Amino acid sequence: MPPAGERLETLLAAWRTRMGTVPGPADWVCPRCCGPCDPSYSYCYGCARLFSAAPRSVQTRVIPITSCLEESAWYSQLLAYKTNSQDPWPLLGGLVTRFATVHAKKIAALLGGAPTATTVVPSKRGRPMVEQPLFRLLAAAVKATPGALPPPAILLAHNGNAVPRQTYTPGAFGVPRGQRVRAARVVLVEDSWTSGATAVSAAGALVEAGAQTVVILPIARLIKSSFWGDEHPYLQAMRAPYDITHWPRE
Repeated sequence: MPPAGERLETLLAAWRTRMGTVPGPADWVCPRCCGPCDPSYSYCYGCARLFSAAPRSVQTRVIPITSCLEESAWYSQLLAYKTNSQDPWPLLGGLVTRFATVHAKKIAALLGGAPTATTVVPSKRGRPMVEQPLFRLLAAAVKATPGALPPPAILLAHNGNAVPRQTYTPGAFGVPRGQRVRAARVVLVEDSWTSGATAVSAAGALVEAGAQTVVILPIARLIKSSFWGDEHPYLQAMRAPYDITHWPRE
């Protein structure tokens, strides 16, 4: 069996034309979520609402790894990983650790230093963190790629309160007893970003608990072609073959 690195390269090559690219800065790219935007506005509608109350420190620290059209093969992978099938786990986990490795200096620049903690957005369905597929696949990927990120830790828990779309609700999350986040530089991994309310609220809860900085790494920025239309330049740009060395904020 080839080494894990070679297997990941094979997986990334196989999905290169199916994973969407996140376009670089443009007047039709939202500078907060890196999603599609009406050029006549500064931000997309969702971010204009969501970030009106969220910490300013988070506004430029959302870094989607890929973009994803709903009803696509890539979207199917993002759905399948949550089921009993672990087939997508090596691709998703490897994508996060490889992206974090390739862009380590840029992530550290956003955090104000190398990350000291990694965690995932807690499940809103009450599932313990250690049972969440995203936590488990990320733990396996970090173990297979030493130095890519700190091993994922249980820094947050969902307390059962709703997180409405496009609404900043940090009170829906809390730090479990015994966990310390003060002064931590946290990489917060999310599987997909639609409105971003859950991820930004979780990041805000970390900041309120004393974290120094938080970078949000969504594996995919979800895009609805039915909303934007196939002619929107974002949908055209995201069809470029995926290149993991691409940093979406430059």
